[in-house]
Amino acid sequence: MYYQITEELKTTEEKDYISYGVAVFDENDEIKAVVCDITPTYETAVRFLKLCEKNKISPLHLKDAAEDYIISERYFSP
Repeated sequence: MYYQITEELKTTEEKDYISYGVAVFDENDEIKAVVCDITPTYETAVRFLKLCEKNKISPLHLKDAAEDYIISERYFSP
């Protein structure tokens, strides 16, 4: 199992921006789970990906882990 950053172009009335997420692949390179639109900051997405790798987050729990991460980034980042 491995994780990869995803990116998607988003459009709002004010501007266009890239939104980052994370996908989980199995050993056959098949996507097992994807969580899109986690953050507009690449560095934040990389931190989340590294936590997923370190903790071996299951595809079943990727969405919950992303939600917890977003909350922790909002409340605990400088």
